[in-house]
Amino acid sequence: MYSVVFRFIVICGFVLFCSIYSPAFSHKKIAQHGTWTVAEVPKNAVYVLASPQRSQGKYSKRGRVYAMATFWHKGEASIHFEQGYTVKKGVPITVSILDKHKKIIKKYKFLPHKEELWAPANLDKDVMAWMKKGYYMIVDAISSRGTKTKDTYNLSGISKSLQVAARKQTKKPYAKKTIKAKTVQPQKKKASPKKSMPSKNKAKKVVSSKKEIVKNTKKPTPTKVISQQKKSGKKVLVVNKPAK
Repeated sequence: MYSVVFRFIVICGFVLFCSIYSPAFSHKKIAQHGTWTVAEVPKNAVYVLASPQRSQGKYSKRGRVYAMATFWHKGEASIHFEQGYTVKKGVPITVSILDKHKKIIKKYKFLPHKEELWAPANLDKDVMAWMKKGYYMIVDAISSRGTKTKDTYNLSGISKSLQVAARKQTKKPYAKKTIKAKTVQPQKKKASPKKSMPSKNKAKKVVSSKKEIVKNTKKPTPTKVISQQKKSGKKVLVVNKPAK
């Protein structure tokens, strides 16, 4: 029924609830405006919390009841209500924002999950914006046993409380630490070993051998040789050509 993201938020809300009311976890009060308390869980989140000014319903026993707006360290914000009983499944719960004359100016349908009520996806910031404009907030819910309840919250001081929490969220303790990558300097190319220079004696031998090769490769000039051969009683001129 609920998306994976919603389930993740529910779990985080439960962990945060435990961290607030358990002595094993530390939390620090920052400010108090009206009935709304601004506090923080170090390196985790900042939250704004208040109990209802008035609770109505035919019940004999009920757990802790409160409204909480949470500002996470990632820049996200969410709002939910703790009802103090198991909320009836499949029944959307009405959250109404009222003006100073107690007239409804905005109404939302919250989603129940066990003992909690959560705002629909992407509506958390919208609900908080209307809470700043309103004077009262009423939560009409029904338990799994069919008991109806009506909780009235006084919104006096909520605007300042949310502003303080939002400013605190943007400070360094709630920002992810960025690790600077080490700059790797390019390795210098190793100089190639110098070729050993030939000695003077060797250089002379090389030069002389080159000269001999050049001499040997030169074409010999043809020489004229006059020989007398007796061939039919005539003198014949023979030219000796160089061998190829």
